[in-house]
Amino acid sequence: MSDNRRVADDNKRGTENMTTAVHRAGFYLNELTKQQHRGRGDTWTAARDRAAKKAGIPQSYAKRIWDRIDTMTDVSGEALYRLYNAYQASCEHHETMAAEYRAEREAIRNEMDHRKARSGFSEGAARD
Repeated sequence: MSDNRRVADDNKRGTENMTTAVHRAGFYLNELTKQQHRGRGDTWTAARDRAAKKAGIPQSYAKRIWDRIDTMTDVSGEALYRLYNAYQASCEHHETMAAEYRAEREAIRNEMDHRKARSGFSEGAARD
């Protein structure tokens, strides 16, 4: 195999990874934008700008990712890193809130079971 073919193969593999990085950055930006959208009366552009500010990337770079995701060949490593970290922080926050909600529900369920047991109510007696 000639050296030219090896270089061409390497460039092709590298481009695929870049495209993946661009689409990954676009995914993170889109998800953060959805979380920042305030509903009716809010624009997606304003939500995107809030998401970019929260992630710590320039709004102009977020606009570039937003508008040119299909034609971009590369994305800044720092922007990808910041978007990823913001997305991960958001996911962790949601998971923490869900765990707190589950614990609260379990505490309420245990309290209700305890009250039923104290009052002498049992499900077996209710069926008879």
